[in-house]
Amino acid sequence: MEQDKVKHLIAGFVITIIGGLVFVPFALFGLLSGFVKEWLDARMGGTVDDADVWYTCIGAAIGLFVLLVYLCVKLKRSAR
Repeated sequence: MEQDKVKHLIAGFVITIIGGLVFVPFALFGLLSGFVKEWLDARMGGTVDDADVWYTCIGAAIGLFVLLVYLCVKLKRSAR
């Protein structure tokens, strides 16, 4: 996998986790970030790559899964 794609995957994951820990609906920022980044690339004359959006969204989906597992465990522990 290209280094650029790995960066997109990690960025989607990190943005989702951090956003979701601040305020759960902010976890969606991970998904949006891929689209916004490529839109900005198109507007600023950069290279637009649809695969970058997909890798960012995959990272965000993994982050969302991890975040939901974390929140469920935290909720279960606080219910005891």
